[in-house]
Amino acid sequence: MQYEFLNQFTRRMKHVGRYAVLMRMTMNRQTLRQYGFETYDEQMNLLFAVLLYIMEQSLKDESCTVDDIGAYIDDLNSSYFRKAMGYEDSRAMADFIINVILSNDGVAMSFKGYDFDRKDYQDIPIAYVNNRVIYTDGGIKRTSYQLTDDGYDLVLSTLEIEDNLKLPVHEMIFELHLKKQSYDKAVTDIRNVFQMLQIQYRKIQDAMIRIRRNALSYSVEEYRGIMNENLDTLSDTKEKFLSYRRMIHDKTREIEEKDIDYSDLSSENRKNLENLSLIDDYLGRALEEQQKIFGSHLDLKSLYTKELEQLSQMSAVRRFSYTADFYDRILKDPSCLDRVDLFLRPLFSRPAGKIYDPSRALAVQRTLKEREALEDEKLLIDDTPYDEGGMEQIRRKLSLYDESVAAILTEAMNGREEKTDRGQASCITLKDLEEKCRDDQELKHRLIPDTYKFKEIMVELLNSREMDIGLLLKERRENIQEEARVFSLSSSILDFVEKITDRSIYLIEAMKIDDGSRAVFTGIADDDSGEVIRDICCSNVLIRVRWEDKDAV
Repeated sequence: MQYEFLNQFTRRMKHVGRYAVLMRMTMNRQTLRQYGFETYDEQMNLLFAVLLYIMEQSLKDESCTVDDIGAYIDDLNSSYFRKAMGYEDSRAMADFIINVILSNDGVAMSFKGYDFDRKDYQDIPIAYVNNRVIYTDGGIKRTSYQLTDDGYDLVLSTLEIEDNLKLPVHEMIFELHLKKQSYDKAVTDIRNVFQMLQIQYRKIQDAMIRIRRNALSYSVEEYRGIMNENLDTLSDTKEKFLSYRRMIHDKTREIEEKDIDYSDLSSENRKNLENLSLIDDYLGRALEEQQKIFGSHLDLKSLYTKELEQLSQMSAVRRFSYTADFYDRILKDPSCLDRVDLFLRPLFSRPAGKIYDPSRALAVQRTLKEREALEDEKLLIDDTPYDEGGMEQIRRKLSLYDESVAAILTEAMNGREEKTDRGQASCITLKDLEEKCRDDQELKHRLIPDTYKFKEIMVELLNSREMDIGLLLKERRENIQEEARVFSLSSSILDFVEKITDRSIYLIEAMKIDDGSRAVFTGIADDDSGEVIRDICCSNVLIRVRWEDKDAV
C-alpha cells in the first residue's frame, strides 16, 4: 500500500527536529533555574527572545558578541522579567545559552528522521548559530554570532506560514492594511516583507560560499529549491512595490493638500504622514533589496554552472608523470624531440592570461632612479580631446548651480538675525523660502532651476553640515585647479564669498529641522528639458551664515 502523504516526511521531520533539539538542549538545565527561570515556559520565552535579538543583529549586519547578548538580557530583566540577577549574571546566562544550548559546546547536533523511501532513519543536521571573528575599534579580537538557515527557519516558522507563502501572505496583509488606511499596521507589515527579502539575499550569499568551497556539497535539490524561492520572490514584486509607492505618494499628497501648514494638522493626520513616510522608505529599500536578489540570482546560477563544469573537466583530465613519461623517454630516445610538440601542445591550449603590448618592448628602458625622477617632474595632463561646444554646455549647467547656491546664501544673509559670540549671524529655512517664492517667481527660478539640481545642492549642504570658509580657501590655494566639469558645492560657495565686499563670511551651517515641518515648492521643472513639471515636498532645513564686518577684521 502506498501512502503519498508520506513523500515529504523527512522534510517535515527537519522542521520538527529544530524544535525537538532545542527542547532537548533546554530540558533539565539547572543553570537557568538558578537565575530564577525555573519553569520550562519561562526558559523557552527567554530563549526565543535571545534568538530574535540575534536575528535582528544578523539582518543589520552588526556585531552580536556575548557581551551584547548579556546587555540585552540585562535590559530585558530590568524592564520585564524582574529576576534577582545583575549584569554579570546576565552575561553568564548569555554565554550559557550561546555555547551550551544553541551550540552544544561545539559538538554537532542532529535529529533522526525516518525516510520512507530508504526505509531507514536518516541523521538530519541541526545548527542554530555560527560565528565569525570581528575586531572592535580598539583592535580587540572578538567572536560575533549570527543565525544559520536553521535558525532563521526556526524563528520565522513561529509565524505558521509555509516558506513559499510567507512573502505573498505578508504582501497581501500589507496591501489590505494600506487600503483600510491602517498605516501603523502597514509599517509593521512592510518591515516584515523587507526582512524576508534580506533573509532571501543572505541565503543566496551563503549558498554561493558553500558552492565555492565545494560544489559537490551543495545538492541539486538545494539548488533547485533556492532558485524556485528566488523566482517566487522576484515574480511581480517590483511592479507591486512601485504601485504601492504611487499609492503612498497619492495619499501623502492628499493629506498635505488638505492642510498645507504642518502645525495645523490634526494629530491623526500628522501620525499618518509619519507612517506614510516610513512605508515609502521601506518600499524603496525593499526595491533595492529585490534588485540585489535579482543580481545574486544570476550570479548563483552562473557560479553553480561554472563550478560543475570545472569538476567535470577535472574528471576527464589525463595526468602524466613528467619524469617517467617525458624526461626519461627523451633520455632513452632523443629523436622523440622532433615530436615533442604533440606532448606539450595541450599546455598552451588555454588563452594567455596577459596581453602582449609591443609598445612596451620598444619603449626606451630607463633605470629605476631615472623613472622616479621623471615621475616627480611629470604633470597631470588630460589627453582627452577638447570639445568647446561640450564645455560651453557644461559651463551653462554649472552656472545654474552657482545661481541657486548664491540665491540660498543671499536669502540666508538677509534672513533672521541671531546673537553670536563672534561677529554676526543670520538664518533662513526652506519654509521661509517657500513663502517668498510664492510671490517672487524670479527668485523661485534662480533658487530651483530644476528638481535634480536643487536636490543635489541640498544633499551636499546637509552632508557637509558645517563649511569652514578659511579651510576651503586654504585647500583651494594649495591645490592646482583645472576647469570644473561637475558640480562642487565648495567651489560655488567660495565663488559667492569672494563676491561679497562688505562682509567676511567665515562659516556656513545647514541642518535638518526635526519638528516634522515640510516645504512644498510647486511648478518646478523635473530636468533640463523642462518637459515634466512637478511639485517638490521636502523636509524643512535651516541654513545659517556667520560673518564679520570687513572693517572690523
